[in-house]
Amino acid sequence: MTAYDTVIIDDSGPVRVLTLDRPTVMNAVNDALGAELEIAVDEFEARDDLRVMVVTGAGGNFCTGLDLTAFAATGSVPRGRRGFGG
Repeated sequence: MTAYDTVIIDDSGPVRVLTLDRPTVMNAVNDALGAELEIAVDEFEARDDLRVMVVTGAGGNFCTGLDLTAFAATGSVPRGRRGFGG
């Protein structure tokens, strides 16, 4: 399994719990989080032993959407093969 910086993965039986882990910015999506979400979903889909993925957020918030501070600095909207971010 991949090492992640912005998501926490907990696989238990057939259930994967994916926790967005940027609580200081209310789990806003930047390039790194968008890329890690895509990788985590690809890994989930490749495993026959996992059936359900629950997505949650660290720090009492799910996700506030696009990280506007990162967007203002880079002009980059997270986009992956799956269309995250638009």
